[in-house]
Amino acid sequence: MRALTSAGLFAEDDNRCFALTPLGAALCSDVPGSLRSFAIEVLGRNRYAAWEKLGYSIKTGAIAFNHVYGASKWQYNAEHPEEARIFAEAMASFNTVTADAIVASYDFSFAGTIVDLGTGVRRNGIRHRDCVEAVVLYIQQHELKSVVLGGP
Repeated sequence: MRALTSAGLFAEDDNRCFALTPLGAALCSDVPGSLRSFAIEVLGRNRYAAWEKLGYSIKTGAIAFNHVYGASKWQYNAEHPEEARIFAEAMASFNTVTADAIVASYDFSFAGTIVDLGTGVRRNGIRHRDCVEAVVLYIQQHELKSVVLGGP
């Protein structure tokens, strides 16, 4: 607990009791704005092996993830449904934190069509505020089921 306290996830009071901090709360799965899946994706097990090969990317200019796994992240996710689920939840949770700022700070009115590459950046907010005619959502085939069913 003290190690997590030193990382800012918990706070310890004078009675040696621990309480969750706002940073720690953001990693809970059952809270609005949770970044739990994002943390799992960014710090997940398949990332370490790729980061270990950073030198390969620097020397060759090629993507270490592809070198380590023999497939792009997209191909890997298509073949590993659990990893794809975590990735989709990570992107969705990250967008809950960033989407309002993106929509509020950028003028999309020049565009008749916006192509959303699977991010879900508040398509309706962009359309309403800037009178954009259409917002096109592009998703990977393996993500289609969760979109149709309304899941992550």
